[in-house]
Amino acid sequence: WPAPTGGAENQCRKLSRSLTKVSNIHCVVLTARLQRTSSLREKADNVDIVRIPVPQTLVDRAIDWRDRHRLQGKPVETVTGRPVTTKKDSAYTAILLSAFVRWINTFVYIFWASVWLFWHRRKINILHVHIGDWLAGYAGWIGTLLGIPVLCKAADMPALPEITASIPFHRVWDRWRRKINYVALHGAIRDQLAAGGVPQERIQVIPNGVEVPFGKAAPDTGRYVLYVGNFSQGTEHKGFDVLCKAWAKVSLENPEARLIMAGQGDTKPWRLMLEQLGVGIGVDFVGYVQPLDELYRNAALFVLPSRHEGMSNALLEAQAWGVPAVVSAIPGNSAVVNDGITGVVVPVGDHLALAEAILGMLADPQKRAEMGASARGRIEEHFRIDRVAEVYEVLYNDILRQQKF
Repeated sequence: WPAPTGGAENQCRKLSRSLTKVSNIHCVVLTARLQRTSSLREKADNVDIVRIPVPQTLVDRAIDWRDRHRLQGKPVETVTGRPVTTKKDSAYTAILLSAFVRWINTFVYIFWASVWLFWHRRKINILHVHIGDWLAGYAGWIGTLLGIPVLCKAADMPALPEITASIPFHRVWDRWRRKINYVALHGAIRDQLAAGGVPQERIQVIPNGVEVPFGKAAPDTGRYVLYVGNFSQGTEHKGFDVLCKAWAKVSLENPEARLIMAGQGDTKPWRLMLEQLGVGIGVDFVGYVQPLDELYRNAALFVLPSRHEGMSNALLEAQAWGVPAVVSAIPGNSAVVNDGITGVVVPVGDHLALAEAILGMLADPQKRAEMGASARGRIEEHFRIDRVAEVYEVLYNDILRQQKF
């Protein structure tokens, strides 16, 4: 922030902002400065933000070069059917260079973050990390060194992703991240953490939170089906191919149906796929939109066909607005959508089932209205960010009491 960010960053911002409102907790966000235009220190929503300069521009250039020199025969996107064919030597060089630059980038962050944390160690009660990768292990190590307890929110699946050699001291961080306290967004993440060696007593389940808007959507009169997501995360994560194929069937049976797709990233492969399927006209790609309020307010239905997801901010936001959802049956989606009550859950990767669910919902305005009202009520009860923040405050105090003993 303020550049476009992902789910973990958005949750960090929402939670820290809410913690300052519901308690006397003082939050400081320690992060990297990825853009030269960002200030090193600022205050936003009563939260202090400290940015550590890193050579991110070098990383971006190396990644761009690597992507332009992929291994021979490896496709850019399977939907195009046109693989990139480049010299293998150039591809390997690009991959090695991008890994080396990432190593330097991360090392710079680790060094200066350690300096900052050491200098402010007497003012810090808890280190709270928002993803279970190398950063969790680093926090566990520096926290133990400085006598500060560490909590990590495992925000995605796999809960303990592989730490590659492009991260300095990656084996050290892999060991240390199994020794800290964890929050799992839902039961499936909790089970993965336990299977990965984290003691059960160090894991607590707390979902992501969302701010409930004052306004409400009217899904019975909504004008379109809405998708919100990051297009750079690809098919294996977001299931764009499933949505495109499903929409071909929806468009065939309901030519008046309209799909709006919002989010950052390259949309060209999916525009091409829709054109090949003959349904490019009924789909609007609107790019990165902030705020999303108007899109939620006027939606008839929200759709999320992900193959892989922690717990989608966009799904929570849509349900908070009172928009029913059709989602894939992955744990993060099923934890939010109550099948048949607040939306419809369909098998992962099944574009025919997705299309049938969308068509059924579009044909029944009354059902959309009832499910939307139930969705907002469920969000109010289980996912409101201020209530989530209160649960975190209790957990922080429990961890501090355990630290004393």
